[in-house]
Amino acid sequence: MIKVEVIGKFTLEDYKKLSTSDIENLKPKQIICVETKEIFSSFSEISKKYKLTKSCISDCCNHKQIYCDKKHWLYLNEYEKMTEDEIKKLCNYFGNVNNKKV
Repeated sequence: MIKVEVIGKFTLEDYKKLSTSDIENLKPKQIICVETKEIFSSFSEISKKYKLTKSCISDCCNHKQIYCDKKHWLYLNEYEKMTEDEIKKLCNYFGNVNNKKV
């Protein structure tokens, strides 16, 4: 009998069949606060710093709500693809002024 190693929800055999993009999607996504330009590695990290619920931040990142605690939260990879005009439009929707892309 062959011993099958389990990685998360996948067996090692399943993992070997994944494409590079599939593997990238398994990695935790970084989150950016559009106003402060702070980058976080998890919802928990943001939650501890700003005393926000993880679901509020997650809803912003998944486009279920626009902002949380008067801040806009996006996945970093999505933010990096946005133009300055798109960021400005997002921030101006609620009157935030610190919206220049860095």
